[in-house]
Amino acid sequence: MMPKPLIFALIVGLGLFTAKAQTKIERESDSRFIVAEGDYLPHVIYVADGDTINNDMFENQVTLFAFATSWCPFSKSYLYRFEKTLWKKYRNDPRFNFVCFCIDTEADMSKFGDFVAEYNLTFPVVYDPNELIYRKFATPKGIVTRSIIADKKERIVYLNDEYDNRNFRRTRRLIKKLIHK
Repeated sequence: MMPKPLIFALIVGLGLFTAKAQTKIERESDSRFIVAEGDYLPHVIYVADGDTINNDMFENQVTLFAFATSWCPFSKSYLYRFEKTLWKKYRNDPRFNFVCFCIDTEADMSKFGDFVAEYNLTFPVVYDPNELIYRKFATPKGIVTRSIIADKKERIVYLNDEYDNRNFRRTRRLIKKLIHK
């Protein structure tokens, strides 16, 4: 028979493990991605203000997709960091592509335009007010601010909706690795 303190420790340990696993499962379901790492990019055709976006644009390039809003502080911070560390470094590299989709359904494009000008963002920004592109990657009830990286074969290799330094560093390292692969 096991001593009572050991049984207690096992029960507590199992409880902590279960709670941590449950938290991870809840976290994954809260993000509400409808694509997964390993999937090919969904077929995207989008025309707005004379600009057309389709999958042909992403062939043989590492592509970073950012979904953002002009009112979200996380969006603003992350896009500013993308501009300063990734876009400035790789914008002239034919192996890299970056597209930002603005999902301001509650605002007009001028608000996002003001944000783009205020932060001097120079990467391509596409207004997606009806979430036509966003809904190919995530559900409407999901967190808006997110990024997705696809490799040169248009396969999704990274999904992120947690904006902290650790995930930003991971994004930078992964893009660098994929570009030089």
